[in-house]
Amino acid sequence: MNDRSHETIVELLPAYVLGALDPDELGFVEAYLAAHPEAHGEVEELRETLGLLAFAAPRLAPPPGAKAALLERVERLAAPMPVRREPTPLRPPLAEPARFARRGWLAFAAVAAAVVFALVGWNAALQRQIGAAQGQATTLDAQVNTLNSQLSAQADAAALGRLVGDQRFARPLSSAADGAYASSGGPAGYTYLDLQGNVGLLNCYWMPTLAPNQVYQIWLLRADGRRDNGGTFTVDPRGNASVVVRAPATFGTYTSIGVTAEPAPGSTGPTTPRVVWADLN
Repeated sequence: MNDRSHETIVELLPAYVLGALDPDELGFVEAYLAAHPEAHGEVEELRETLGLLAFAAPRLAPPPGAKAALLERVERLAAPMPVRREPTPLRPPLAEPARFARRGWLAFAAVAAAVVFALVGWNAALQRQIGAAQGQATTLDAQVNTLNSQLSAQADAAALGRLVGDQRFARPLSSAADGAYASSGGPAGYTYLDLQGNVGLLNCYWMPTLAPNQVYQIWLLRADGRRDNGGTFTVDPRGNASVVVRAPATFGTYTSIGVTAEPAPGSTGPTTPRVVWADLN
């Protein structure tokens, strides 16, 4: 018994749960469980599974006349047995039926255990497949987003190239050269935009250097006085910047475009005078 492998123990566990082991086998399994506490989990799973199998079979109604036949048989067995002169045949040993019954239980328990183990393995494999599919979906989403960003950038570049290459879309920026933001050359620049579109370009030069907690913010003024936020930007040490402007509506909706200095990361409305601006009429 001591040279049995782990596979042998696995085959004996179902019979152990059913109480169908002989003393030698029972002692061997109990010794193995004492030396391997991790195997108790398998024993508990088998107990739960075999307990559920008892409720798996549907209830059957007894056939008509079954009760009367049973009572008749009981009365017949209770009647005195007639004396028979011929020798009574020897009954087969009880050990064989018991062994056959135990083997039947062992076979049934082994099949049940195999089903349980197969289901556990299938579930683990399915979980791995789901995880792999989710990872592939995440990677695909990232690739799609990257591709969309590249296509959008290419479309913007094509639109801006058309605007910059045509002087009809260029509008010079005005500035308050004698105001608080005046510099040696004065803020200047151009805005390139199509009144029928909503993507334009703003080129600024000699813009004053702002404090670290400030940014430049673009405003698009509507005819009724409302302002739409056109985004924020910063300038290089020379005060220059080239900014793509994406308007919420077509530029023909607005009367002017302007830039103010605002606290970072931006304001809900202008809080300082305009530094540069351009009329869109």
